[in-house]
Amino acid sequence: MAAGAGLFWPAGGEPYSFPSHRGEAVVLAGRGLYRYATVRSAAQEQAADLVTRTLGLPRLVVSAWLAQPGSLRGRRGPTIGRSRG
Repeated sequence: MAAGAGLFWPAGGEPYSFPSHRGEAVVLAGRGLYRYATVRSAAQEQAADLVTRTLGLPRLVVSAWLAQPGSLRGRRGPTIGRSRG
């Protein structure tokens, strides 16, 4: 659920320029969970959150369902493609 915070955090504010420790101007996102990240890195972090929510969480739910007491196949976790062996 933490991955959803980066996507659905209540946003307020606008991107703003800030001098870096090297004296260069960088543009910070200025809103949401990644308000202190640069605009470019905030977009990458939100994309990672989206991938986690769409691929990672469903695999976690399926793995938890398969790992019911007494189930051996749930201990391996879901695999992609054919099993080896």
